[in-house]
Amino acid sequence: MGRGQGAGPADRLGYPGGGVIADRAGWVEVGVVRNVGGAHRGLNLWLTQRAGALVMALYLIGFLVYAWIAGPLDYAAWHGLFVPLGAKAASLLFVAVLLVHSWIGLREIFIDYVHPIAMRLPLSFMFAVLYLGCLIWTADILWGVK
Repeated sequence: MGRGQGAGPADRLGYPGGGVIADRAGWVEVGVVRNVGGAHRGLNLWLTQRAGALVMALYLIGFLVYAWIAGPLDYAAWHGLFVPLGAKAASLLFVAVLLVHSWIGLREIFIDYVHPIAMRLPLSFMFAVLYLGCLIWTADILWGVK
């Protein structure tokens, strides 16, 4: 067997899944251990939280600027803020990002502190339904403003 061909799995010494492996011909291969399905998941979640925090910060800065320019916020000012479609969309985006941000944090808490899967899955499902309900309720409130 040539160097690129290697031997079959039964002819290899070492352990499956990677590491240094020697076949009967004496060639040594270096395998790569791959985590199928879980590679870079933590980094993606971390980046999602940071991007969400940036979106929330921009929304809050815009809201504070509006409050400063509008002066005293009475009912008419609050109502006027949420009438334009852009304000409704931005507010719904803020709530959606807030819920995703919170979901990622709760997921980490559940993984770290709720060890039995029989408890973790129902808790996750319960919060997913709760968060979806909050998002729908927020959309109903925002689009109810005329």
